[in-house]
Amino acid sequence: MDQRKDFGLEKALFNSQENWFDHNIPNWTRILGELRGQPLNYLEIGSYKGRSACWALLHLLTHEKSRMTAIDPFTGSIEHIQANGGKPLQLLEVFKHNIKQTKQAKKVRIIQDYSQNAMIELLAKKEGASYDIIYIDGSHTAYDTLTDATLAWRLLKPGGMLIFDDYLWTFDGKPQNEPKIAIDAFLLAFKDHLTILSVGWQVFARKQ
Repeated sequence: MDQRKDFGLEKALFNSQENWFDHNIPNWTRILGELRGQPLNYLEIGSYKGRSACWALLHLLTHEKSRMTAIDPFTGSIEHIQANGGKPLQLLEVFKHNIKQTKQAKKVRIIQDYSQNAMIELLAKKEGASYDIIYIDGSHTAYDTLTDATLAWRLLKPGGMLIFDDYLWTFDGKPQNEPKIAIDAFLLAFKDHLTILSVGWQVFARKQ
């Protein structure tokens, strides 16, 4: 195992073929670097095995009062389930194990549920406008991506950062099964209320 590629977490259960996050690190460092060391409230929608969460704990949420909420059913998205012969994955214990390796697990609240159920519950608990950064990497269908974004917007603080993953990801050639049209629709609908900072494989937008 190359520790440089796994953030020095030699016992983490990462698969090199599932390394979908590291190519984004330069952008995260450039755009979010000024926030490092501040007491941040971070929400991650779609955590899988925790690679992005581990990086955030080690390199972004370094203040002792920073907190992470990770929402995921931990069964894998439709593409993962298809690749697994139609059977849901069992990822919760893998995620917990990997987070434990960072020695920052006390900062993490895990919500094992589908994102929309979980965010509606967070809003019901008066957590609206309480997150500094929200990272959307859950279901990639356009319907789910748009719904996730709309709910996440209500949870995001003014001045907070909304990050969409997989803007250019393709699946079966049907736009409704991919994130792009949903992200485009959201950015257009909220055009007067956000500032787009970066568009590439990921999209970064700041709430005004």
